[in-house]
Amino acid sequence: MGLSKPWALALSILVLVMAIALLLTNQYFLVLRHGKPIENPSTHFSLPSNVHVFMVGPKSLINNLTRMGIPSSSISLITPNELPSILNDSVVIIDWNYVNKTLHMSYDELAKALENSMGRNDLVVIISENPNEVLMLEETIAVAWGNYYRSKVIGFPVFPVNGPSYVVGFGSAGLIINVVPINQTQRLKLEIEYWYNTTHKIPMMIGTNLDPTNQDPCLYIQTNYGGQLNGQYGWFFSTGLQSIKAYYNRLRSTYQFDYCIIVANSMSTGTTPEIPVEYLGFMTYQPGFSGGYFAYYRAGINMTTAWNNYYGVLNGINSYMGYAGGTGIEPGTITCTPGVLSYISISVPLPLGATLNFQFQSTASGTSTTDRNFIMDSQWTPTVALNDIVWWFAFLNQWTCLPQTTSAGAWYPVGFEVDSGAWALVQGSNKLNTAVSPVYWERGVVCYGSYKNSFSSVVYFVLEYQPGTPWTVKQLSINYPYGGTYNVIYGTNTCP
Repeated sequence: MGLSKPWALALSILVLVMAIALLLTNQYFLVLRHGKPIENPSTHFSLPSNVHVFMVGPKSLINNLTRMGIPSSSISLITPNELPSILNDSVVIIDWNYVNKTLHMSYDELAKALENSMGRNDLVVIISENPNEVLMLEETIAVAWGNYYRSKVIGFPVFPVNGPSYVVGFGSAGLIINVVPINQTQRLKLEIEYWYNTTHKIPMMIGTNLDPTNQDPCLYIQTNYGGQLNGQYGWFFSTGLQSIKAYYNRLRSTYQFDYCIIVANSMSTGTTPEIPVEYLGFMTYQPGFSGGYFAYYRAGINMTTAWNNYYGVLNGINSYMGYAGGTGIEPGTITCTPGVLSYISISVPLPLGATLNFQFQSTASGTSTTDRNFIMDSQWTPTVALNDIVWWFAFLNQWTCLPQTTSAGAWYPVGFEVDSGAWALVQGSNKLNTAVSPVYWERGVVCYGSYKNSFSSVVYFVLEYQPGTPWTVKQLSINYPYGGTYNVIYGTNTCP
């Protein structure tokens, strides 16, 4: 039976509201993003008085919600035309099958109706029966956000799905979009937690440290928490801050990068055990001369290459790392508004319970943005998703939002983190598991009239899980594929 059947749709809504209520009545409880779904057996919930649920769907759904203990005063069944005038900070639940087939609304019409919701911090949850419609529903939320803020959304996360799903989104400091399979209630709870804590400014972790701007997160963590990430709470592996200089006709530049991985000292149970993993990248560029501009500045991690080229192909590689889902991909999309100074920031939750916040702002006058934050390629494995996650960074003049001119001696740092990774122990927890990490990839091009400065890096780790009591994780190697890491300046009539 499909989700379009009334009782099946009602059941999916009940699961959704159960997740909302369960989360919001325990809003200060630390929820680990990496944990396997654990369903709560409780069947009676209540919502805080400041949260209201507005639903666009069949009328029969309200009775199901009230039987679950949700006060009828907190639930409103509305039409799409009423969406622009609902209360702020609400949960909006939309049954796309009902809206599209019964009310005959198009994607564009739904986007128009959701504009105000994206601007007032509502959580929008669209139920999609057809996996082929998920991408268009993601774009619908992105268009609604862009229309409200009069900003074009260049890219957004794209997730492969093969069944009914929730398309979840909200607009706060930026656009947040995620897709959750309809049977993964725990993941949905994490999305709701992230929305509520972000819009209500509630701390999400046990401890939070605000770190100075422009630091290398990998070096900071190694220096301040390396002793605790040597088996006690997890394991830390890093390339170390690598520095490559380039010289040409008295011109000089310095390019630096660092890639690190944090493997938590915890493991899920199941047919294929999983270990939580975090991936962090940092890169910065310092020109020795002024007057250039960034043609592009891109960085990210490639999971599909590790799967396609190494897992089961390279001798001894018998497990793999990927993406477990959730909201832990930063930075998000950051747009430029003339006259407003913006910066790139990431939050890094450590296995020992602290969260570190890093900000990146060019030391030259200007603003830092990410033009794109999206998953450009993805595929499924029996356990976790494999995504190629790439950011397009930009340094813009804060007054005009045009490309910023480089300044000699200034630094141009950026960074990213994915804290929702997982290592799938394909061989089980009682045997050796060896994996190639996601491949770190970065490339930048800076144009200086008749000169061009290109820099790039490609690197990955080979890690080994060793069973025992206690079990441990070891680094076998750090690998730089031939030709992938360089910094060169040369004369050219074209750039890029």
